[in-house]
Amino acid sequence: MKIRTGFVSNSSSSSFCIMGVRIEEDELLALYNKNHPNEPYQEDDIYYGDVAYALLENTGLRYDRINEDDDLTIGIDIDDMLNDETKNQFKERVQTALLTININAEPSIIIDGGFN
Repeated sequence: MKIRTGFVSNSSSSSFCIMGVRIEEDELLALYNKNHPNEPYQEDDIYYGDVAYALLENTGLRYDRINEDDDLTIGIDIDDMLNDETKNQFKERVQTALLTININAEPSIIIDGGFN
C-alpha cells in the first residue's frame, strides 16, 4: 500500500466534533414549524441551512453537515466545553439547549468529516 506523506493539492476537507444529535431534514422543518407557528416554512424550494439557522438562533446550538445528502447534526462544538466542565455537565448543558427547541434526545459525541 502506498501512503502519501506530502502535501496534496486540489483537495479540500471539512470536519467537526459536536456533542449533539442527528436529525433529518423533515424533522428539522417540523421542529421549526412547531417552534414558530406564526411563521411556518413550507417544503417548497427551501434551503435547510436557513431553517436550521432560524431555529437555532439565540440557543447556543449550531448545526453542521458535510454533504447535502447527510442528516443535519445539531449540538454544541466540543471546543465550547468549559475548562471546569465535566463531560457529563457538558452533555447536560447540550441536552438542556436541545430541549429549548423541543428535541428530547440524549446527545452524544459526533465526529464527522469529508474530503473532496
